[in-house]
Amino acid sequence: MDQRKGSLLQNRHRDTFFFHRVIRMGKNRKPFVVTKFRTMKRNAIQNEKEVYAQGAAIDRPSTAEKDPRVTWFGRLLRKTHLDELPQLIALVTGKLNLVGIRPLQIREYQALPNNIKRIYRKMGPGLAAIAYACQPFPPTTNQLHAEYLRFYKLWKRNRTKAYTVYAWKIFWNKIRGKAAAR
Repeated sequence: MDQRKGSLLQNRHRDTFFFHRVIRMGKNRKPFVVTKFRTMKRNAIQNEKEVYAQGAAIDRPSTAEKDPRVTWFGRLLRKTHLDELPQLIALVTGKLNLVGIRPLQIREYQALPNNIKRIYRKMGPGLAAIAYACQPFPPTTNQLHAEYLRFYKLWKRNRTKAYTVYAWKIFWNKIRGKAAAR
C-alpha cells in the first residue's frame, strides 16, 4: 500500500460523535472502512486491554453484555442491531456481502488459519455474520470454522442458494432468540 493511500485510510479512521469508523479487511485483502453508529464511549479502544484484563469483556468476536465501555444508548442500538445500519452503504457498494464472515480487523484476519483466510479472501466479509447461523450460539472457534467451510462449499456450488439458506438460518435464530444480540 503506498504512503498516500495509507494516510487516507488513517484519516478516514477518525470517529465522530455519532459514527465509529474502523478499517477492516475486505475481499482480496483490500482494506476498507466500516462505518457504524457509535455504541461505546470515546477512547474505548485504548481501554480495551484494561477491560479484558479485568474480565469485564470476553474475547472477540463480540463484546460482553456488561462491558463498561458500552453506553446505555449503545446497548439499545446493539440489541436491535441498529448500529449496523450505516453498513448498508458498504453492502450497496459491494464491499460487503449480505451473509459472510464478519468484517475482520487486519490483525484478526492475520491470525486466521490459512484455509479460513483463503475463504475470506475469495468470498469477502458479510453484513450478517455466519456465526449467527450456528447452534449452539455463540459457537466455539472450531464450530465457527467448520460452519465457514460448510457455507463456502455451498457458496461454490450455488451462491444464491448459500446466501438464501444462511440468511434464513440467521433470521430464524434471531427470531427464536437462539442468536443473542451483543
